[in-house]
Amino acid sequence: MLIAQVPADAGTTRWRVPSEALAATARGEHATAAETIAKTLAECRASAPEPAPCLDLMLALTSSQTRAAQLTAAVATGREALAIADHLPKANNPRRTRARVVLAYPVEFIGRRMEAEALLREALVLAGAHYPPGHRELVSIRYALGTNLYRQGRLEEAGIELRAAMAVVEAGAKVYETDLYALVDALAVVLDEQRRFAEAEAMYRRAIALLEAASPSDATGLSARTIALGKVLARQERISEAGVMFARALAIREAAAQPDPASIGEALSLVGRNLNIQRRTGEAALVLRQLVALYERNLPPDDSRLRGALHDLAGALWTLRRGAEADAAMAHALDLCRRHCDPNETTLANAMANYASILMDQERYREAEKLLLDAIALQERRTQTDDDRADLALDYGNYGLLLGLMNRLVEAEAALRKAVALGDAAYPPGHPWAVGLRGDLARILHKRRT
Repeated sequence: MLIAQVPADAGTTRWRVPSEALAATARGEHATAAETIAKTLAECRASAPEPAPCLDLMLALTSSQTRAAQLTAAVATGREALAIADHLPKANNPRRTRARVVLAYPVEFIGRRMEAEALLREALVLAGAHYPPGHRELVSIRYALGTNLYRQGRLEEAGIELRAAMAVVEAGAKVYETDLYALVDALAVVLDEQRRFAEAEAMYRRAIALLEAASPSDATGLSARTIALGKVLARQERISEAGVMFARALAIREAAAQPDPASIGEALSLVGRNLNIQRRTGEAALVLRQLVALYERNLPPDDSRLRGALHDLAGALWTLRRGAEADAAMAHALDLCRRHCDPNETTLANAMANYASILMDQERYREAEKLLLDAIALQERRTQTDDDRADLALDYGNYGLLLGLMNRLVEAEAALRKAVALGDAAYPPGHPWAVGLRGDLARILHKRRT
């Protein structure tokens, strides 16, 4: 939303944005900037017989109102500015381009993304007539269009525009470091969602380098991008490298001037899960204990992140064969879910089924049976989608295995036949879970025969 510095119109005295407003903008005081510009605009309107000399003020006011979240006012000011710009004597006046770009932002922020897209496409056509091919304004417009298309869910088109903007930069366009960071970061996100992970990795690394150079104290931005890089590395099965990135993000967040427990918790969770994947289970358990303690101190008991941390901790402890501690963590997670989870969602049923698995491993079959029956009852109330049927199939499958362990083979066969029928309806042919359910049924049938 930068206002381009363009030459004055011949024979026209233009009112410039007051220095006080520019200073307020630099400080991030956008409401103050908008108020200052609005006063100067009123003076301009009172003294100028034509509106054209006030156009720069109107464009700046639209930008300040947008940054101050005064979106209705920004759209009104921007529409008026566009009407004035389109009546300027020169058809290729750069202000016609800028008026469209400046208006596109608040229009998009009020949810009218297709209208904003049309404005940006018009701006791109106009810009080609009065800017040289390597001008930074072309980068700005293509960036705005690319992010607009991304927010519409049109990833392929977004990538085309953002890569075109990057090509202008690579060809030598002079852009501000902050604008280059925004472009690189946006392209990284699009490539990530397109599953072009190697390219996304390169862009995330570049974004981090730019941010470290421009804003080394921006703990929020640096840690977020470092986590994104870690996730891209993990998706490429470079688990150890991903763990290094998650640990680095954690260190950044812990060293921040005002550490935020929630953001530290996110990084701790990623570190713990990564260690589990690497089978460094003892280290994972230590990190996850720290995470649970952090969440218990700083989150309300109904926060799902606390239950998730307890679940992850229980899994790590059970892998370490520390059954009593795993049981305590999972029991705590289930107790929280009983009190705070919506029974119409799958969360409570899944918590019951997970705890039942731990109880089965401890040969506490009666307790496990009660939990699985409760989980099945909850799931059967909401079996509407393939995901619902898949969850119910797994619960019936686990129940069938439990009955087999208890030597109740007739009931086990019935439960597993139900699981197979549900699995066949929920999974595509040959899906590993569907195949696994059929294998479990075959083993019970063999056990009955022998």
